[in-house]
Amino acid sequence: LPTKVGLVLGLDSSGVDGRIDHGERSVRLGEIRSVWYRRPSEPEPSDEIEDPDDRWFSAQESEEALLGLWRTLNCTWVSHPDAIEAASYKPAQLLRRLMHNFLDQQIG
Repeated sequence: LPTKVGLVLGLDSSGVDGRIDHGERSVRLGEIRSVWYRRPSEPEPSDEIEDPDDRWFSAQESEEALLGLWRTLNCTWVSHPDAIEAASYKPAQLLRRLMHNFLDQQIG
């Protein structure tokens, strides 16, 4: 489905195994010690998929597969996708700052 990245993934009771392929490079999931997650590009479906709805579905499925994969990695993150998403909710962000005395003003 995607044109630039390949994912081989195996799941069992002992955890996750597999690899990510990108062009000439291949990384085994068990060897990943840290991830820098900064503005990743959107998955790009193959040009062979012409129907717009099918292209959208392919891109969504690819993105969900990668986001699911990221949640299985036990490594150091800069910054984890879940932390980035949580930080995007401004009212919750301000409330946390108030609770930790980082703001001297009230929300109102």
